[in-house]
Amino acid sequence: MADAQRYILNKNNGFNVMVNLYIIRFLYSHMEKADCFEVKGSMRKKSIDFYKSVVDISRQRMARMLCGGNFEMSSEDRKRLSDMFGISEKYFMKDGECIQLGRLEEKDWKCYFNERYCTGYIIPDIDRIKKRHISNVENILKELCKKGALERDYDTGTPIYHIFYYFKQGTTYIEESKLRKFLKALSQLSLSDWEEIEDDIDSLEHYQNILEKHNRYIKIVAEYKRLKQNN
Repeated sequence: MADAQRYILNKNNGFNVMVNLYIIRFLYSHMEKADCFEVKGSMRKKSIDFYKSVVDISRQRMARMLCGGNFEMSSEDRKRLSDMFGISEKYFMKDGECIQLGRLEEKDWKCYFNERYCTGYIIPDIDRIKKRHISNVENILKELCKKGALERDYDTGTPIYHIFYYFKQGTTYIEESKLRKFLKALSQLSLSDWEEIEDDIDSLEHYQNILEKHNRYIKIVAEYKRLKQNN
C-alpha cells in the first residue's frame, strides 16, 4: 500500500482542523458515552484515552496545533476521522470547513484560542469586544453539555450530530432513507390523524392519488415475488 500523503498545516490554513478537533475532544470529555469508550475492569468509570484510542492523534500534536504551531495532517488521518464520524473529509483538510455550532464565527474561535492557548491570532480592533467573543464560544459549549440540548438544536444531518451519535452509540451514524422514515411514520399514524386535513378536499384527493399509486406498485411487486418463490 502506498504511503499516506502528509501535509503540514498552520494556524491559518489549518484553522478549521483546530476548531473541529477541539469540538470533538470537548464532546468526548463532557458527554455520557457508550460502554465501548470505557476502560474495562476499572474500579470507577473512566474513559479510554482520547488521543491514542479514539482519534489516533498524539496529545503533543494537538497541543502544538492549539498553541499556533505547525502540525501534520495526513490523507490517512483525514480518511480515518471522516469514516469514523461519518462526515466529510473537508472538515480535516487544509482550508476546509469548520463544524458549525450555533452562530459562532471565525472571530469568536480565534479570540477563544488566543485566550486559552495564546495561539497568536492577530485580530485588529478586538480588545474592546474580545470578552464578548470568548463568551460566545463558552456559552455554546456550555449549552452542548446540557442533556438533550444537542439532539434538540441540531439536525441529524449535521456534522456535530454525527459526532455526538458516534460517542453516544459507539457506531457511525447512517442516515435513514426516505422510505424507512416514511414507513416508520406510517406505522405510527392512526386514522384519526387524517382529521387534521379532513376539511381540505384538494389535499385529501392529492394524497389519495399518491397512496393509490404506491399501493398498486406494492401489489405488483409483492405478487411478482410470490410467483417467483413458488416457481
